[in-house]
Amino acid sequence: MTQAAHRRSTLRFWLAVVAALEAGDAIAIVGGWTPGRAAVAAVALGAGGTAAFAAVVLMGTTRPIGRWLGATIRLVLVASCVVPLAAGSIADPTQARIPDLTLSVACSVSPDAATVVARADFSWTRLDLWPAGLTGSSGSDSLAIYPELPDWISAALDIVAPDGYPPMVSATTMDPGPWTASIDPDSRTLNGLPTGALLTTAAPSGWNIGPLLGGTSGSAAVSVRNAALQAGGRYELTWTFSRNADYEPERSNRDVLPVFVVEYQHLTRFTVQALGSCADPSHALPNRSAEWLQY
Repeated sequence: MTQAAHRRSTLRFWLAVVAALEAGDAIAIVGGWTPGRAAVAAVALGAGGTAAFAAVVLMGTTRPIGRWLGATIRLVLVASCVVPLAAGSIADPTQARIPDLTLSVACSVSPDAATVVARADFSWTRLDLWPAGLTGSSGSDSLAIYPELPDWISAALDIVAPDGYPPMVSATTMDPGPWTASIDPDSRTLNGLPTGALLTTAAPSGWNIGPLLGGTSGSAAVSVRNAALQAGGRYELTWTFSRNADYEPERSNRDVLPVFVVEYQHLTRFTVQALGSCADPSHALPNRSAEWLQY
């Protein structure tokens, strides 16, 4: 075998290896492709395909593949295998981030302190494009609310992180607990107007009640169909929590006024918590958040 034929044989081998790696890349990450990831991967794979085609064309001619041209082809082929995988760690500007979600909760107490009303509201400045990736479903977000006694979470509330992001509160569910409410919110509005019935069908047109905590308990939750959300819309839900007289009956209602923890989980990507005190509504409690998956 001549030296030129040997080089062509070696090149054919590595072209086959690269083709297999690129196919593996596509199969491995296509399910999680967001628009930004897909664009980066498409450019890289397109460049690799072009380089491979150029190499094949050159092998069919008598023109020798020079050192610099060969090095360029090799570099592009290697990059076309590595870049699609690396794209998973690149921030995608087409996807929403924690700062895009505004979440808050407020509390009002009845004159006898036998009931408290929690009003949770949230809004998105922008939403995801392809929330769950190219081949995924839109999925659902969840919003849960917990009435916590201050002494349960006082240590977490007092922590001030040096970076300005206090750790998330570990909310507890006590059934029946000191304060109980029905899972179904008393009201739910979008920009001040009723959103209509919460549906339990497989493909709801708006929000969908999620049987996350079932029955009447010390917490409540709904699931939110991510694809039905509107950017810029202000969503508000209210629940009425009643004092459970069986919980430490020697304490007065006002002695056990809760701090409400509202927790919004966006797919499997991040969670944001907002807190509001019934005993002292003027006490500002900063939001907390944690990110699980970076898009």
